[in-house]
Amino acid sequence: MPESIRDGTGGYGFNPIDAHLKTIDDEVFEGRNSQYAWDKTGFNQADDFPVVNITWNDANAMAKWLSEKEGKKYRLPTEAEWEYACRAGTNSRFFTGDDPTTLISYANVFDLDSVEIWPQWQKYALEYHSHYEFSAPVGSFLPNPFALYDMIGNVWEWCSDWYAENYYQYAPTIDPQGPNIGEARVRRGGSWHSWPLYCRSSFRNVNTPESRYVLAGMRLVLED
Repeated sequence: MPESIRDGTGGYGFNPIDAHLKTIDDEVFEGRNSQYAWDKTGFNQADDFPVVNITWNDANAMAKWLSEKEGKKYRLPTEAEWEYACRAGTNSRFFTGDDPTTLISYANVFDLDSVEIWPQWQKYALEYHSHYEFSAPVGSFLPNPFALYDMIGNVWEWCSDWYAENYYQYAPTIDPQGPNIGEARVRRGGSWHSWPLYCRSSFRNVNTPESRYVLAGMRLVLED
């Protein structure tokens, strides 16, 4: 049972009332509220969509459950693994190039369909109609050079690491595992409501392990 249900405080969701009046300083989505959870977001979420409103703890619980069910090892990626997989051998801002317009057809980010709901942020939108105002079914966009889908956009993805701002100044150069302690966990990749600026391969986002949000989900690693 996900934390949003277990602790009774719920998650976040979309309420269309006054959405067009929100400012950068406002909480865009409604919550926490017990009416919202992983399966109740205020917009369409079918079985082929990425799960949202899950905590870092939920993601690890899912990895543990799936590992036991299949007799294989599933886990969250480290932040370094995530970025390696996202970049897929590239050194540009996005795996598609440096210009945000190269994300067209590759990523579900804040675009002209999102602008129909939030016109106040049109200047930040990707000039493109993806035909998705919210999240999209997994694999709806083109993959990166490693044949991985949705590495940029759709939902933020939890990583296993604790966050430390300067960690990579002193971290091992090969397979860093993240700090041993911390207060927040790392999330990467951006979401369907993220401006392209926040979807760069290098961009780091963080939140506490018990946080849950309508833009955040997970990606699991299957070890050999």
